[in-house]
Amino acid sequence: MGFQINRDLAPTGGQVALYLDAAREVSGRVIGELLDRASCSPEELSCASSFVETWGERVFRRPLGTDRGPLLELYEAARERAGGAAALEAVLTAMLASPHFLYHVEESSEAAAGPLLGFARAARLSFFLWGTTPDDRLLEAARDGRLDTDSGYRAEVDRLLADRARLADTVSGFYGQYLKTYAFDELVRSSERFPDWSDTLREDYLAEAGDFAVDVLLAQERPLTDLLVADHTVAGPAATELYGASDPDGDGRSSLTGTPRTAGILTLGAFLTTQAHENTVSWVHRGLWIRDHLLCEGVPPPPPDVDDAAEDALAGGRVENPKCSACHRKLDPLGKAFDAFDSIGKHRSIDDFGQSVDTSGEVLDVLSDPSLIGPFSGPRELATRLASSPAVLECMATHWLRLALRRDESGSASDRCARERLAEHLASDATLPGLLRTIASSEAFLASGGI
Repeated sequence: MGFQINRDLAPTGGQVALYLDAAREVSGRVIGELLDRASCSPEELSCASSFVETWGERVFRRPLGTDRGPLLELYEAARERAGGAAALEAVLTAMLASPHFLYHVEESSEAAAGPLLGFARAARLSFFLWGTTPDDRLLEAARDGRLDTDSGYRAEVDRLLADRARLADTVSGFYGQYLKTYAFDELVRSSERFPDWSDTLREDYLAEAGDFAVDVLLAQERPLTDLLVADHTVAGPAATELYGASDPDGDGRSSLTGTPRTAGILTLGAFLTTQAHENTVSWVHRGLWIRDHLLCEGVPPPPPDVDDAAEDALAGGRVENPKCSACHRKLDPLGKAFDAFDSIGKHRSIDDFGQSVDTSGEVLDVLSDPSLIGPFSGPRELATRLASSPAVLECMATHWLRLALRRDESGSASDRCARERLAEHLASDATLPGLLRTIASSEAFLASGGI
């Protein structure tokens, strides 16, 4: 599905040890701060009981139930050995190391897959929209049953969407993964070949990927597909200078009008750099990203004997070669549109092989929207055509659905219904807040089988 989640991942022994160390460190800090403000003594069982109830519900995202007894037993045993403060630290560490904190353990109203109960709804909604555990108000709505009513649930969805600061963190993180900025961790560029490359430029690209999406989709509430045609940046000084952008206005936006960089996220440094090789551009990587992320039409992996590092040196014949054309006719012409940008996203007029850059091409073999097929001239024309396609809009929305469900959509009735509802909603409202509201209210999202 393309997003970083811990579904079905078994931690290694080393990861468990590192996590336990982190849990102990966090517990020590939290307990220290709490005791500075506490109105009761950590040596008192009643004080510990109150702590376990309050923090247990926050950490486990539900009432403790039968987990309460063992945690209090742990407290009493640890208190005898090391005192009340250390005992509370041990209890909180145990909570943070519990599978009920580390994983989404969900309870539904039926033995098999069925509608989620209040606290499970609260957790799933909060992690989807805010990327973190439910706040006290959401837990209270689950506790008093409001989340199990349509009106109460809708009210909480609207409240979470209205907190734009927290929502912005989610949107920034989503589009950072969408643009594969995690690749920057291992990305290498030669300063001799690319003298403009620097750690500062890397950091500007990394921040810009999320900040640009937040600006377009939340601050301006433009349609999702405007990510492909917005002609400004909110990047830092190093990227802005490389782009040839104007000075930032009062909202922090630098205009790119009049530059070759007017294809939204497709001419951001993050996309152009992560979808390239160390020393050369990659028609395949850039074209494949468009197929996967904008058309939702996957392409099979290459044969094992393909030299990926030299893939574009012989690009001219791949589209015609019967052994290669089935895939490369879908990829190379799309990737070629961005040949005017090198491996660090800098504009150029001469390509990696000393030839004048040619960014014309042709969209071929699109099943989801045949109207996209045809010649284009440059990234702006290609991006504008993509942005006008209902199929591209639906694909961009589908990636949000996959994140919400933490899996690829299946052929189940609830998933088909969710896709149909998305298409119906997008026809009248293509903004991100509206899309997130629709997903959060879908049967697939609210069912225990949704993940």
